[in-house]
Amino acid sequence: MKLVYFFLFGFFSIQVFAQPGLFSGSDAPLSISVLPKTGFLIAHRANMSHLVKDRNTAFEIEFCQQDNRRTFTTDYYRFPSRGFALQYQDYGYKDVLGSSYSVLQFTKFNLLQKSKFGFLDFRIGSGIAYITKDYNVVTNPKNNAIGSKWNAYVNMQLVYTKYWNHFLLGAGLEMSHYSNAAISAPNLGLNTPMAFVKIGYAISERNIFTTDTNPVIAILPRAGNRFQIHAIGSVKQNLPGYHISKYLPILAVQAMYRKRLNFKWDFETGFDLIYNEANRQKYDDQTYSFGETIQFGIFVGAAANFYKSQIFVGLGGYLYNKINPAGWIYNRIGYRYNFNAHFNAMIGIKANIGIADYLEFGIGWRL
Repeated sequence: MKLVYFFLFGFFSIQVFAQPGLFSGSDAPLSISVLPKTGFLIAHRANMSHLVKDRNTAFEIEFCQQDNRRTFTTDYYRFPSRGFALQYQDYGYKDVLGSSYSVLQFTKFNLLQKSKFGFLDFRIGSGIAYITKDYNVVTNPKNNAIGSKWNAYVNMQLVYTKYWNHFLLGAGLEMSHYSNAAISAPNLGLNTPMAFVKIGYAISERNIFTTDTNPVIAILPRAGNRFQIHAIGSVKQNLPGYHISKYLPILAVQAMYRKRLNFKWDFETGFDLIYNEANRQKYDDQTYSFGETIQFGIFVGAAANFYKSQIFVGLGGYLYNKINPAGWIYNRIGYRYNFNAHFNAMIGIKANIGIADYLEFGIGWRL
């Protein structure tokens, strides 16, 4: 299972390291910052209240570079920034929750930028976290939030930064989420809002975007409407009962039609055909056939475009759902990377109204 989590981080990191220009070129503003943080753990389920003890503390080191090339994409997003961060976090209950060590890749979008005011940004990122204490029925039964040491890590920040030549100072608020997307049970996840200050050194000062120079169109807008098909695979651990708890396979096919709305957004709709072996073994007192285990649903959604990447969301409903393990409505959020005009790969979380069902790993072909 460790390989699955390393793959998760590696795939999400394509968004940073496979995009053109990152950490290349002497004229691209690069900064290194430290972010001491403090906050608390949210008990988002009633049966998690015993996990909330002392305040949370964290310490992050951020490496960030602004993309100031004059291309169609960088002009559209007004010189966005990208980078990665390393973080240590204490959840305030070391005996049960332990602490975590995380690696995060991120993209930072400008909300407001003025020469005297500074920069107000929205940063969103994902990565992988190693949590030192996970659930164990014998040694750590109180930890009903995290069932694995390796977990996905998602972080969102609202941050203000002011530059003085090479030095920078800032502050902000953030929300972090740690979970394994139901690959291992239990998987309630850890949600931690935090406040932080930011102190750093800029090798070259960040640029303020202006529209007075005509861009060089190095990255052209994507092609128009397309049909595409994805083959999806995953694993999920069934809860122990009459059936032994183990990792079980998930196979799915997704057919989708994508309509381009503008350079930033696509509309998506299609259907999902899913076989989930964990559903087949959900109930102790029933045995289901292969055909009864199949789920068939239709969905609508949207995708936001950034370079060759897409962040997608969707909402669907099942037309056939014999076992009905978690209701008739499902939703998903994930990341898709377009290698070329036809071939893409994706990773995402499929859920039932916010409760994770499984992690989707897929490859796709656009017709």
